[in-house]
Amino acid sequence: MRRLLFILSSAAMLSAVSCEYDFELKDMPQEPVLCVECLPGLSDTTFVRVRVAVPVGNADVALPDVSGASVGFSVNGEAAEVHKCSCEDGIAVYYSLHEVACGDVLEMSVSLEGVSPVSSNTVVPGTAPEFDVDMEVRNHDILMTVSVADNPGEDDFYAVTVVAKERTIDSTRDRERFYNGKFSLTDMETYPDLSNSGVLHMDEFMSFFVFDDKNCSADGVRSIHLQGNYSRDEWFDDGQGGKWGHGTKYLVRCSRLSAEAYRYLRSRYEVANNDLAYLGWAPGNFAYTNISGGLGVFGGVASYSSGWLDNI
Repeated sequence: MRRLLFILSSAAMLSAVSCEYDFELKDMPQEPVLCVECLPGLSDTTFVRVRVAVPVGNADVALPDVSGASVGFSVNGEAAEVHKCSCEDGIAVYYSLHEVACGDVLEMSVSLEGVSPVSSNTVVPGTAPEFDVDMEVRNHDILMTVSVADNPGEDDFYAVTVVAKERTIDSTRDRERFYNGKFSLTDMETYPDLSNSGVLHMDEFMSFFVFDDKNCSADGVRSIHLQGNYSRDEWFDDGQGGKWGHGTKYLVRCSRLSAEAYRYLRSRYEVANNDLAYLGWAPGNFAYTNISGGLGVFGGVASYSSGWLDNI
């Protein structure tokens, strides 16, 4: 208790003696730049998010319409068709259906009137990761362990995401609903026997769980442990050869990330979770980028999915 009081007292004194300084941002870019985010190979469709970033010192500048951006995307030197998907809240989304495979060399460029063009390149990792999924029910939670077989001779980076498919049949309809599996890293107070050291939970990126190949077991396996609310399947005979009720299946997608993709996701996590910087007690973090002339990321991803797993 005394230690807590000392920490609170110290914080109060630091706040009382803090000073306020006026300063000017010099030698900073004054023109808007394009911010582009693209992780090809993450799914069958490659999505490109385009927006305009405005310098702090020029926040009142009029922004160009990002829906008019021209997006170029090529796979191993072959130009791929790019289509516009949506544009709202200052973010334009474009997509390409061109297949992206392990080892492909990718290039991207984006241009928009009134803003300097940007470009980048990346290589999709050579192989998708092999992994196993184990599930159990404990204390009304469903626990999912994803174990990735790591190559000890390489520095590898991984991401895991879970998708749920819920099917409901009643007297009027038979429908399926897909949603991001509502999993989080295990609560260490509830399940102290499960460790997730070094795993980053990226909510804004489809609930990615991002990690490197450190903390592997002796046999070269890297495991992460997730938990979610358990809902038991309930199916009943309708008396006419059919059934009604509801049930859930899960799909686990495990990806090997390029170094660019991992560095960007990790930097975004550090920016979002640097609480001391918000209080002014620590320097701010800067997001990594490999976009030439702008901001964002263009990083290859090699993914493999488990297929639909039955509920337990």
